[in-house]
Amino acid sequence: MIEVSLRLPWDHDLAGVVKRLEAGGIPGREVNVLSRVPLPASVFPASPSRMSLIGVIGALLGFSVAVAFLVVVTVSYGMRTGGMPLIAPLPLGVITYEMTLLASLLAMLVTLFVRARLGPWRRVPEHPELDYGEVIVSVTCADLAQAQRAREILAGVAAGRAA
Repeated sequence: MIEVSLRLPWDHDLAGVVKRLEAGGIPGREVNVLSRVPLPASVFPASPSRMSLIGVIGALLGFSVAVAFLVVVTVSYGMRTGGMPLIAPLPLGVITYEMTLLASLLAMLVTLFVRARLGPWRRVPEHPELDYGEVIVSVTCADLAQAQRAREILAGVAAGRAA
């Protein structure tokens, strides 16, 4: 992976830079715009979040694990219930509620760490400290040819800015 970047003022036409990179054959998902201040939503709309879907999947997984755990533990220990139900509804409800909530929260927390690149397994671009009035347009390229195209496009952007 090769990273090509350019430092620009915050008021530069960032959407135009991203469109020029996409027109040059660089996928938009490979372009990162780093800024200390939030970028306007009209220029960079937020991508749809899948956090709720991941939370529901985690909840279903936690519910399934809780029910399976309770059934396996109850059946594994041979006890005489004296006519009472083998699996009591109240403990089943409490344990499944707790495991559903725990699994949902853990799934969303792990997703947050991965999507925000907070874990040690994700490479974060190494850039000097940004000032409040500037942004860095960073392109992650898969090969040398794509890196050369990105350098040419960003050099054209820098030359147009200096003119």
